[in-house]
Amino acid sequence: MSKTKKARLGQITMEYTLSGDSNQSVLFFVHSEGLSLEEFSEQHDFFKGRYRVLSASLRGHGNTLSDQELGETDYDLALMADDLIKLLNFLDIKSAHYIGHGLGGILGFELLKLHEKRLKSLITFGSYAYRKNTSLTKALRKFTYGMLNPKGISNLRSSRGLTPEAKIRIQKLISPTAKECFINLNNYLTHYDYLSTIKQSKIPAMILRGSFDQKHPKSIRKTVEAFQSRGNFLLVHLNNAGFFINIDQAERFNQELEKGLAILSANQVSHPEARAVLV
Repeated sequence: MSKTKKARLGQITMEYTLSGDSNQSVLFFVHSEGLSLEEFSEQHDFFKGRYRVLSASLRGHGNTLSDQELGETDYDLALMADDLIKLLNFLDIKSAHYIGHGLGGILGFELLKLHEKRLKSLITFGSYAYRKNTSLTKALRKFTYGMLNPKGISNLRSSRGLTPEAKIRIQKLISPTAKECFINLNNYLTHYDYLSTIKQSKIPAMILRGSFDQKHPKSIRKTVEAFQSRGNFLLVHLNNAGFFINIDQAERFNQELEKGLAILSANQVSHPEARAVLV
């Protein structure tokens, strides 16, 4: 992956990396909760010969800095999405294929709501457009992160990886993240609804679905149904891949993402739902 750079965006100084030919379409990879732009190092190496590839570390993550200590309100999803728009403006990028994982995918839904014209397509994995957790569930999640030290949090999050190698890499990516980041994000990641935003949108979209999604059947079902209802949507199942599909099955992830991008870019989704099943 290319050397990281910094972009001054108001009170936030955002870490990013950009590689590939400036004449090519941009792929914008945005990481999951607690990780950083390093999550997509393999994707940079794979796609940079055919696309211009951008990744960034969100506020509170990686080496992205803030002029002041971040509190709970600083993790509002609209603010975090606005950081990404400011980065595109800073780099003079008019639009991009957006690929978001977990929190990154949720921010993709926020961008779909506020800045759809900046997206050539929206591709998510491990992300849901609908979550309505109870107050008890939110409180338990907040309590859990509050009780754990950084190593405990990295162990908890890395348990979503399927292979020993993936778990080790996830631990290394998560361990630098302060637990306050997880605590402050808690309210924003447990109660939201972008279903109407999806139904009203028009850009091509794709979900890469792994086995972890089975743990949230209502959320993933509602998300898929919202996209299916409006069409121009591709659903791809990757078996034997957990929450971190791009780390558990990097080669397969890259191949299926490349295929999906070709289909979406050519507007070849022939029906409201196109489905590819990997065994």
